[in-house]
Amino acid sequence: MKEHMTTFTHTLKENRTRMGLTQRKVANALNISQTAVYLWESGRATPTMSNLVQLEQLFGTEKGALLIPCAYALSTEQGVKD
Repeated sequence: MKEHMTTFTHTLKENRTRMGLTQRKVANALNISQTAVYLWESGRATPTMSNLVQLEQLFGTEKGALLIPCAYALSTEQGVKD
């Protein structure tokens, strides 16, 4: 799980910085707290499905670019197997 969460957190931060956005700007765009974005990037929390979709739209990434590594990390954390 840790490996996939690391992939998600890295991809999230990489996309945010590529767009020249601060955590605060991402938080404002999604109408959430800056702390939530920090927790996602640090791997201490995961965004909701709705927030993942909004992040992909904000970053202009392919559908699933953030969702796939995050969903896999969550499924393995919860003991769900392929």
